[in-house]
Amino acid sequence: MKIRIMGTAAAEGIPALWCDCERCRLARREGERRLRTSTLIDDRLLIDVSPDALTQSCASPAGFARVDDVIVTHPHEDHYAVGEMRWMRPPFSRTRDQRPPLRLHASDEALDLFRKTNGDMPDGLVTGHPVKPFEPFDAGGYAITPVLASHAKNILCMLYIISSGGRTIFYGTDSGLLPQATVDFLKRNPLKFDAALIECTNGVVQSDNMNHLGFNGLEQQKAILGECGCLTDRTKFVSIHFSHNGLPAAREAGDRFAEIGFILGCDGMEFSV
Repeated sequence: MKIRIMGTAAAEGIPALWCDCERCRLARREGERRLRTSTLIDDRLLIDVSPDALTQSCASPAGFARVDDVIVTHPHEDHYAVGEMRWMRPPFSRTRDQRPPLRLHASDEALDLFRKTNGDMPDGLVTGHPVKPFEPFDAGGYAITPVLASHAKNILCMLYIISSGGRTIFYGTDSGLLPQATVDFLKRNPLKFDAALIECTNGVVQSDNMNHLGFNGLEQQKAILGECGCLTDRTKFVSIHFSHNGLPAAREAGDRFAEIGFILGCDGMEFSV
């Protein structure tokens, strides 16, 4: 699998959209840019539809034109800018209707939001496929298992285990420390992860690691995955989804994350497993 991280920021972006704090000024001076979090696999499987989808697609050789499947972690607007999907229809796209329908895999709530927002979408462009925690499904040849996140109380939030060609990745945002139901499931089904992309929204700011992780939570999440039997000595750890309130400047952050065995994710980063 070829993984391309399209964005690594939390909801406000870095530099934050409406902020002129010292951290945001530094990001502007140094040209650091982090768009809202989204990830593309093999140009075919998109995880979350960011509000920055257009800018992100411009950074990919094929854009999103070859995407066959979209999986949605949860319907918060920084992860599910559902209105951006309306531009698949003619005449905004002259090629999408020549491809098989795009398969949208999401919770019932997220699918309902798609229908309410894009109810005038022509038939045959998008098909909705309900996703439930701990129920595996196929998405264009990728074996995907959703697991429960610890994020928001009022909506269903999921993390994803994605396998293809004998390789498996864990996609872990948005979530605090894994809830017990997910831990129990992983212990019963201990897939080995070749890579784990794990959020660190709160950065180095002290965090209770309940709804999002901080720096200390990364080590704890890594330990939990190890206790579940999901890690090997070759597992690659990449941190994603940062708020400007907690992430130090890139050079300092990179050194700190490396100390605990994590690569500091950045927009446009590519790697294969």
